[in-house]
Amino acid sequence: MTKRIYFLPHAGAIGSNYFIYRNALVQAGFEVILHDYCGHGSRYADPFSPSLQDEARNFADLYRTSLMQDEYAIFGHSLGASIAYEIRLLIQNDGLPPPRIMYLSSGVPPYCYAGEKKLSGIDKKSFDDYLIKSGITPKSVLENKDLYDFFIPILRKDFALLETYTGSRYSVNQKARILQGTEENIAEIKEWSSIFDITGNSTYPGGHYYILDPQNVLKVAQLIISDFSC
Repeated sequence: MTKRIYFLPHAGAIGSNYFIYRNALVQAGFEVILHDYCGHGSRYADPFSPSLQDEARNFADLYRTSLMQDEYAIFGHSLGASIAYEIRLLIQNDGLPPPRIMYLSSGVPPYCYAGEKKLSGIDKKSFDDYLIKSGITPKSVLENKDLYDFFIPILRKDFALLETYTGSRYSVNQKARILQGTEENIAEIKEWSSIFDITGNSTYPGGHYYILDPQNVLKVAQLIISDFSC
């Protein structure tokens, strides 16, 4: 049986941003799927999903055959963790085999965004100031007009997926791990424990993008390998 792991990227990102994990995991016998959301990367021509639930449905329909055949895990970072929640609900509702484990990295359940300040529609200066302060976007992108004009509209649409979320909290019998950077302070990340069976909370040096630091990649990859060896 094939061991497969699906990576769900952060807002504004594409699956290939996580290519650094492919070598480490392929050598251990994994098939690594670097998923692109609608309107991103290899699926740039596809219309953006109007909701988080639609994005989850797109994932389930795209990989339905392999989800039914293979042992797999889902790894979602930031926005990806929120989408992973909706995917897991959909898997249960559709009667598909559940993942062996889920990895919820630097993100919170999507219902936690209710009441948060809406960022997707604010003016350019306020939006840029937020991106700089939060460290979500490299300064090099903000200072390069071509990159800015391409990247920022995608990021705004990804933010809107969370801002317009209308789902509720459901508990699911599912083993999961929480991961985050040591410099992060995500108070609501503990909410995952009311949804899934959390088997560990791992921290790695760095901030929100600890996940792409080469020094952390082998550590995270080894965690995944170890979970499949149990």
